[in-house]
Amino acid sequence: MLRIANEERPWMEMLPTQGATIGELTLSMQQYPAQQGTLFTIHYHNELGRVWIAEQCWQRWCEGLIGTANRSVIDPELLYGIAEWGLAPLLQASDATLCQNEPPTSCSNLPHQLALHIKWIVEEHEFHSIIFTWPTGFLRNIVGELSAERQQIYPAPPVVVPVYSGWCQLTLIELESIEIGMGVRIHCFGDIRLGFFAIQLPGGIYARVLLTEDNTMKFDELVQDIETLLASGSPMSKSDGTSSVELEQIPQQVLFEVGRASLEIGQLRQLKTGDV
Repeated sequence: MLRIANEERPWMEMLPTQGATIGELTLSMQQYPAQQGTLFTIHYHNELGRVWIAEQCWQRWCEGLIGTANRSVIDPELLYGIAEWGLAPLLQASDATLCQNEPPTSCSNLPHQLALHIKWIVEEHEFHSIIFTWPTGFLRNIVGELSAERQQIYPAPPVVVPVYSGWCQLTLIELESIEIGMGVRIHCFGDIRLGFFAIQLPGGIYARVLLTEDNTMKFDELVQDIETLLASGSPMSKSDGTSSVELEQIPQQVLFEVGRASLEIGQLRQLKTGDV
């Protein structure tokens, strides 16, 4: 499931959907696939933070300047100077400094996530970064007062989300034996005749909704994960953990999709229970 750091949620609401350019920096919320990068330590008002740079950006920067990105053969002071030059737009905009006694390290475990992406260009080299361990006020110092008057809002296409009628538990053997025309008993998320369904929102959040005759949708309940939503309905079977079972006999949760719904980005940012 796609996640977002708690520190970045307020900026998801503040920044326009297409991002914002502030000085030499461009800030936007983006999906980041799992990938490798290089981690730098910065110092800001007696606090330490981490700046993650995509590996390809850092490698091209080093090779363009000195012909190699192998840190083991680069003089530490030269490496610090190269890094400080490359991170200069970010450091100058935030009044942070690069820690000289903390050399850059490889970071290969960046998960797939929704993150605040900061981009800048130095000597025609493009840098893509994410901030780890946010120092207090660090980003606020960069963006200042990003008011609504400074934002240029452009209409964004709606987000299309799946609509589910219910769920059931089937083993892999049962799933393989299903054929056209066979019936499956399901547990509904509510009375379908009254318009109760469930939808999956971006960020791994699920919601129980009520669809009305005038083609509107009311959010009845928001939950962080599907297990919570399933548990609020019919009970799920659980293993006692004392006996071993074959993989093909382990029950799998199956969701039944019956359609799609369109939601505006602005609606998603301020969504709460009871909204229509």
